[in-house]
Amino acid sequence: MINRIEKIIKNNKLVSAYKITEHKKESIELFYVKDKLETNRATNINSFSVVIYRDFDGFRGNSSFEVFPEFSDEDIESLINKALDRSLLVKNKYYDLPKNKNIKLNDSKSELLNMDFKDVALNIANAISKANHYKDGSINSYEIFVNKNYKRIINSNGIDLNEVSGDIFVEAIPNWVGKDEEVELYTDYVTSAINYDEVTYKIDEALNNCKLRSIAKKLPEGLTKCNVILPQEEISEIIEFLARQTSYQNVYMKTNILNVNDNVSGDNNDKLNITLKPQIEGGAYKTLFDDDGVILNDFNFIKDGIIKSYHGDNRFGYYLGIDNPTGNYKNAEMEAGSLSFDEMKKEPYIYCMYFSSPQLDDYSGYYGGEVRLGLYFDGKDCYPVTGFSISGNLNNDFKTFKFSKEVDTYKNFRGPKYLLIKDMSVN
Repeated sequence: MINRIEKIIKNNKLVSAYKITEHKKESIELFYVKDKLETNRATNINSFSVVIYRDFDGFRGNSSFEVFPEFSDEDIESLINKALDRSLLVKNKYYDLPKNKNIKLNDSKSELLNMDFKDVALNIANAISKANHYKDGSINSYEIFVNKNYKRIINSNGIDLNEVSGDIFVEAIPNWVGKDEEVELYTDYVTSAINYDEVTYKIDEALNNCKLRSIAKKLPEGLTKCNVILPQEEISEIIEFLARQTSYQNVYMKTNILNVNDNVSGDNNDKLNITLKPQIEGGAYKTLFDDDGVILNDFNFIKDGIIKSYHGDNRFGYYLGIDNPTGNYKNAEMEAGSLSFDEMKKEPYIYCMYFSSPQLDDYSGYYGGEVRLGLYFDGKDCYPVTGFSISGNLNNDFKTFKFSKEVDTYKNFRGPKYLLIKDMSVN
């Protein structure tokens, strides 16, 4: 099918360049309510994303459309002509597409791909059920997706790449009926690794967090500053902020506030060492090449707290005169920090476990948000708290961050599980 689409495109003389991406997805999906299987289905989806480029008046316009296997040649020709018309409305500065460089992909196959997906899904359901053993707590509903993803990309400059990956996605709604309040919390789990015990642990942890939320108190009046510990989910957001700040696009558009040779860590002993990667241990997103067909390799963009290089996609790399753009990454890995979780908790602290709407502003550096559930240690007692906000500014706080020795994987980030921030504003 992809070759048929390419042949039709080549017959149109108005097309200056093209890119075709094939996506195949096979999945087993289970939907449970109160531990009862309500729906199960198997999917097999095949689609093609086409981008048409048209050069005119010194510009390179583009437009995209989707093609499905049942489309006729006439259908595809019509979509191409419509895309050519739309592309005249896009006046991008000219840029070339990536070229075939005959580089071998460093592909690490997931063990998931060699397993029966139905068995995996049922084993995950069993692992969730093991955590569902409390009198006052239960999982209201949960959904399980076990996916096989195939991707192939070709373009008019000879790119022809393909990869296969597998992933597991679980989302659940744990519930706890407390003495004064009934609480629900959303939780999800994404991975490419098979670890049923970890699934049970994650669901059990979510249920116990519901229990804590049902008995949570307000912070003491007058508390305006406190040491704050953030979980890995929030650390990953901060790392993504750094990645955005150092992207070719932000640099070209002059919207970045960080530059090469900037010292992000200052004199802090916990020097940031961050590497962008095509795949990470336990991560859900394997991307051996980006959406333009640029092959991805490990790229250490912050070393010992110093920003070493910018990175990003082919188009903005071309605009900046970069000979070999790095490509766009989905995964990042960071070296462990200097403190254990226990060491972080020696002084009074608030461990922020659930946010209602965490915020991070790229331009001001502001970060924070309302906390739905935290643990407060006043130096003597530790108890759950809720209904407060924290706030800080990354431009100042980076130089004081202390990261944990404990390391784990959260979706597309592998690195420290905890971050300690001294004297953060609380209200």
